[in-house]
Amino acid sequence: MLVPRDGGDSADSVRGHLRGFVAVRDAAGRVHPSDDRFEVERAGNARGEAVPALAGQDASAAPREPFEVTGVSATATLYRREALESVAPHGEAFDGSYFAYYEDVDLSLRLARGGWRFICDPRAVATHEGSLTGRRTPWRRAFWTARNRWRTLFRNFTPSLLARHLGPLLAADLAHVRQVGWRGVALPLLVWPRLPAMAFRARAETGLLDRFPDGPDPS
Repeated sequence: MLVPRDGGDSADSVRGHLRGFVAVRDAAGRVHPSDDRFEVERAGNARGEAVPALAGQDASAAPREPFEVTGVSATATLYRREALESVAPHGEAFDGSYFAYYEDVDLSLRLARGGWRFICDPRAVATHEGSLTGRRTPWRRAFWTARNRWRTLFRNFTPSLLARHLGPLLAADLAHVRQVGWRGVALPLLVWPRLPAMAFRARAETGLLDRFPDGPDPS
């Protein structure tokens, strides 16, 4: 089980993970912020390359039964060893060159390309102090997120799919610019010139996805 420094699990939560883990080939539980709002922060990925499922919903209204998702966040996740070994034969499941952000999305997509599926078991609940490290360096977080998002896209999706959706994908970068403020103006200048090189390095990837994941609506 992988839990980062800003995540926490109770013994009951771990048992909940294990109950759901038996059903399919990978498992993830709900995560809610570690305050008194009790909103769901993420219950796996619902669609796109990393759109969180149930984000912002009241935890009391979340589903009670396990449901399938298109990917998982590594905040609180159980992976089968067989699954990790299938995509990381040399032992590095997470690509260390990412440093931070999107490495778990990349892993989920690589597993999906290999035929693995994911489930969220709502009985497994973890508290999470969201981006405890990243909030201290918001500009670096925005840069790493934008850079690693494109790296993930090139590594896991066909060039034709990315070309068809290039406008919305670039617009997402501009949304990061607005979130960071005036310093965010440098993000496209630093990230976009890297895109041709990223695409070139990913040219050897095989079994790329020709559509963005679109999982069932768990609500």
